[in-house]
This record gives sequence, C-alpha cells and structure tokens, in this order.
Amino acid sequence: MKKVVSLALALVMMLGLCACGGGSAAPEEEDHSDAIRLAVQSEAAVECMFSYANVKNVLASVTNTDDNGDGTYEVNGYITVIDDYGDRYKAKFDATVSVDEDGDADCDSFSMETPTRE
Repeated sequence: MKKVVSLALALVMMLGLCACGGGSAAPEEEDHSDAIRLAVQSEAAVECMFSYANVKNVLASVTNTDDNGDGTYEVNGYITVIDDYGDRYKAKFDATVSVDEDGDADCDSFSMETPTRE
C-alpha cells in the first residue's frame, strides 16, 4: 500500500511540474554594447595611431550609452592608450555610433580629449 501511495504521489508531483512549465519567455532586447565598444575602440585606435607616436594598444571603456531610437547611440566613456614603454594615458571621448539590423556598429562621429598620463 505504501508503494502505491508513494508512486501516486510521485506521479502527481511530476504532472504538476509538467503543467507549470511551458509558456514562451518575453523577447529580449538585443544588446549591442560589445559591438558599440569595439566600434569606438577601432575609431580611437585609428585616431591615436595617426596623432601620437609609439602607440602600442588602445582600449575603450564605455560609461554611458543613450539610444536615440533610430539605430544610433550617443556614447561616452574613456580611452586608455598604452605606449611602447608601457605608460598609460587616459582621455574622455564622445561618439555617435550607428548599429544596423545585423548588429554591426560603425562610428558616425568621434571626438576625444588629448590623453593625459595616469
């Protein structure tokens, strides 16, 4: 008798779990933060390579991204420039980045302060 009750209880629990599942989750908004950061970083690298000597690496840190609602984003943050000697320089930047339907980002405008040594 105990076996029958335990099997019935297990069956009820399994059916309860199956009944509670299902249902589709709400669609998530696409996150373009990595594509935006890489677009800004690429633009900053080009700017730094042509403006400063001995640039080894350029890193972007995005602190604010505002969606304009038309596929473009106003982006602010910091650029870190590392030279051949390992010295680090930091500068603020402002950019306008457009993201297409495939998720590819491109800088429409980019401005950066003169980097100062950290």
